[in-house]
Amino acid sequence: ADLAVRAYPVLVSQAVAALFAWSLIRPPPLIERIARRSEPDLSPAALRYTRRVTWLWLVVISANALIAAATALWADLALWTLWNSLLSYLMLGTVFAGEWLVRRRLRRRLAS
Repeated sequence: ADLAVRAYPVLVSQAVAALFAWSLIRPPPLIERIARRSEPDLSPAALRYTRRVTWLWLVVISANALIAAATALWADLALWTLWNSLLSYLMLGTVFAGEWLVRRRLRRRLAS
């Protein structure tokens, strides 16, 4: 029962990573789909960027799944809890904020 509970974050991360991967196999990529909701006519540069960001999220979420699996299998409950209730969210938030900053800079550069 303990391992089943610890496996939950792994399964969620794997499912989200699979969604990103599937969107790369069956375009348009997930980030492009999200971007088109606010900006329907994306430039070729923006399309390349959304594909790269989809890859980025696939890698980050897959890494999260691997770390969550490692903590579920080999770490004590305190470390598993620390990763899955705090550190993984800090990692995801940092990637999100970093990508947002890069996107703002890229949009300014493309607009000028």
